[in-house]
Amino acid sequence: MAAKRTRFAQVRRMAGYTQERLAEALGVDSSTVRRWESGDSEPLPHVRPKLAELLDVSSGELARLLDGGEQPVGASGSAAPLVRDRETGDEPTLMTVLDHTRLLVDQTLSTGLASVTRLDLIEERVADHVTTYTRTPPAVVLRGVVPDLVEVQSLAAQRQPAGVQARLSEATAVLGLLSADALMKLGEIGRARYWYGTARLAADDTANPRLQAQVRAQEAMLPYYYGQVAQTVVLARAAQALVPRIVCSAVALACAAEGRALARLGDREGAERAIRRRSEWSTNSTSRRMTPPSGSTRSDCSCTCPGRSPTSARPRPPTTSKRRRSSATAASRRSRSTPR
Repeated sequence: MAAKRTRFAQVRRMAGYTQERLAEALGVDSSTVRRWESGDSEPLPHVRPKLAELLDVSSGELARLLDGGEQPVGASGSAAPLVRDRETGDEPTLMTVLDHTRLLVDQTLSTGLASVTRLDLIEERVADHVTTYTRTPPAVVLRGVVPDLVEVQSLAAQRQPAGVQARLSEATAVLGLLSADALMKLGEIGRARYWYGTARLAADDTANPRLQAQVRAQEAMLPYYYGQVAQTVVLARAAQALVPRIVCSAVALACAAEGRALARLGDREGAERAIRRRSEWSTNSTSRRMTPPSGSTRSDCSCTCPGRSPTSARPRPPTTSKRRRSSATAASRRSRSTPR
């Protein structure tokens, strides 16, 4: 029995073609394309150049796809080839690149030797993304995140030792959260939903319950604004259940999300209980604030939150009136201490 060419079919979908549209562009019957993908036949030699052009792959890559190779195109360590915009024929748009990258990340998360230095460099860049996120336009965030996602994906494709794989998955979860949040700000709600799913998949591939909770807590805000509010309650409670006795920024975000969602649903008592839990967390966090080691994304979920974590908020400079009062107080103290 011929082996199905699943990778060939995936590249065809990523290029924006259905079987029928690809057949029409090549001037063949749609059943011919189906036979190619099922492995029952192969494209004739005179068809292959046009087929490679439509799929935006080289002739050598097309040959590997037809040979049944399942290795992702571009997984050898270089950036994955990008698909041309199907409607305009121009160079790939940012959203096209992002969609292509997410598919590769999802694929390799389910299959997985990097040096310690390389992992440290990746984690430093991830930490930099988190630090600059709140003052960076979302489109710029995405342009910076994509190269790191591609690098992490290429490493994870080789299925690393457990400890290395966990670090790569944690980096993927943080980058996925940044991507999802930026996409939501750009109004790309469908893509944001996919990337939240990718972040959750990556977080669940680790043994870090705080990170798993953070992903769900942040994802909970998507259905609150753009979906079913009841789903916000489900995600928020799942986040709290993952870290029931840990002081963590994810708990505060999840409690707040649950309270707001329950209030919109008309459950006043439930909303008040959630807000009380949020207040209790704030009280406890004053004495038990968790600070992650410098340059690390692995110690606490607070550093994975792009601009939403209470622990990441920067103190605001004093207002003009406060500065004046402070100056007046200092002058008064000086005058009292000066001998007459």
